[in-house]
Amino acid sequence: MKVLYVTGGMVILDIITKLFVKGFSLPLLDIQVSGMFYGSSIPVIGDFFRFTYIENPGMAFGIQIIKKEYLALFIIIATVGLIIYLYKIRNESLWLSTYFHKYCDLTFL
Repeated sequence: MKVLYVTGGMVILDIITKLFVKGFSLPLLDIQVSGMFYGSSIPVIGDFFRFTYIENPGMAFGIQIIKKEYLALFIIIATVGLIIYLYKIRNESLWLSTYFHKYCDLTFL
């Protein structure tokens, strides 16, 4: 279950940073964040860590096979399926972890 909490936290952090980069408005609370200009950068930890506004119009490496709407639908379905799967196996050991402990000697690392 810890993996779901960590993943959920990362997704929420990702959504929040995207809102601040693209900008948003909450008229009821009189809040408006203008966002960043495309290509601009904000240093967070000097030059080591920066927020830069760029967009990837497709899937991995910019590949565009299907429309964005279908890609978004696929991502939602895959995410829900993965959450259901992880919830069902929450009390079992992960097979990959078991495999490595049983059959691989990682002492050389």
